[in-house]
Amino acid sequence: MENSRYEIQRKINEDKFSTTFKAYDKKLNRYLSFKDYNDKKYFDSLSNNLKSLSNLHHPNILEMYDLMISSNNKCFLTYEFFDGISLDNLFKRKNVSEPFILDILRKILLSLIYSENNGIFFGNLRIYNMLVDENNNLKIDIFKNFDGKNFGDSKSQLNYNISVLLEILENSNIDIENSNLNSFYQKLRNNSYDDTQGIMKDLNEINNYKMTGSNNDSIDNTIKLDLKNEHEKNMSYKIDENLFEEEEIKNKKKSHNYLKSFLVYFTSVLLAFFAAAVIIFCYNLRPKAPDYVGKNLRLAVDQATANDIELVVDKSVSVDKSDFNKYVVIGQSPKVGDKLLFKKKIKVELGLEKEDTMINLIGLNLKKAKKELSNLGVNVKKVRYKKSSVYDEGVVIAQSIDAGRKIQNGDFITITVSSGKIRKTETIEDEYTPPEENERPNEDETDNSSINNNDSNSNNNQEFDNENTRKNENNSGE
Repeated sequence: MENSRYEIQRKINEDKFSTTFKAYDKKLNRYLSFKDYNDKKYFDSLSNNLKSLSNLHHPNILEMYDLMISSNNKCFLTYEFFDGISLDNLFKRKNVSEPFILDILRKILLSLIYSENNGIFFGNLRIYNMLVDENNNLKIDIFKNFDGKNFGDSKSQLNYNISVLLEILENSNIDIENSNLNSFYQKLRNNSYDDTQGIMKDLNEINNYKMTGSNNDSIDNTIKLDLKNEHEKNMSYKIDENLFEEEEIKNKKKSHNYLKSFLVYFTSVLLAFFAAAVIIFCYNLRPKAPDYVGKNLRLAVDQATANDIELVVDKSVSVDKSDFNKYVVIGQSPKVGDKLLFKKKIKVELGLEKEDTMINLIGLNLKKAKKELSNLGVNVKKVRYKKSSVYDEGVVIAQSIDAGRKIQNGDFITITVSSGKIRKTETIEDEYTPPEENERPNEDETDNSSINNNDSNSNNNQEFDNENTRKNENNSGE
């Protein structure tokens, strides 16, 4: 044996005479079961029986690959690896149905009849020799705890077959007495069968499965194999037709499920795209918010009603509903030009019409702002310029008197005008970010800015006076 050919993966089973591993065959690129015998004499006693098992080729029986003896007299057996769980553990973990048990029993009996037709008997099979995977595929592990006893004895094999079928029925969690299997189970207990084919015949009647046979009703649906030696010429291969039909049905269902999933996914994506398109289309149809700032409340309400728009005032503000003419709109939300929602409402801020109030200058160009201030009787004290990240050059970005505040004729105001937009590469320490439209700074911030401006002006005047004094002193000295 080439020691580097097999790569051991993990231990599968261990008994008194051997240890079985899952291994990888590097030469043939496949996984297999690798059985390591620790007693050569025991291995020699089984070798003849194991060699005959190598001629079995059935979909429900694990297939043998090779027998090996290494140079140091270590003995090995390799056979098919099947990733399944034994029936005894399966019954402990979940409940099974009656059709499942019928299918399992039928596959086991087909395997036993196939081996008996070829003169090979497994001996004492147990429930832990029966492996099932997640797709309900069955394999008989004839190599697990195989001791070769009663090998080739058909009478003993029939008793073993009945015992394992009873063990499966009794360990399953189905109610046998109230199932279709009750009469079949009672016949097994009473040893009413002369051969395995008789058991299979009764089981097929329970499952309503009709099989064609010879005149003596024996089941002989086989295909002869073209084998090499005299012993193999008498062997045959049992075809489980229903098994292949089930596989074909499963493949069709699987293909149908893939198509169904694709159609569901495609339909969902299409509906989502259509819904998004409808939402965007409806949103674009929504009207834009008109400009009500600076208008008399009565005029604003009339225009809003004509456009099917509702003007809303903060509940905390008391408004005399009998006389809207004494109010003026000084702010609104949404802002002018923004899309209105499905409920066409605009929240407005009000000032008194009869009182002189400052208007919102932010967003106006300097010329228009000065004209509006002149109409209000307010003097421009100073115009400052700053870079802005929002407004273009020449647009008012701040005012020292907030919109909506009371003013008197002759008041002074300082306005800040944008000297141009800030470039992305520019960094300004005192970069100015103007407030949102209709958003007012707090009075504390306004007062502080005014104080800071006065302080800076006073400091500049003081420096100018000191400079004049020094010049006068110099002149007098000369």
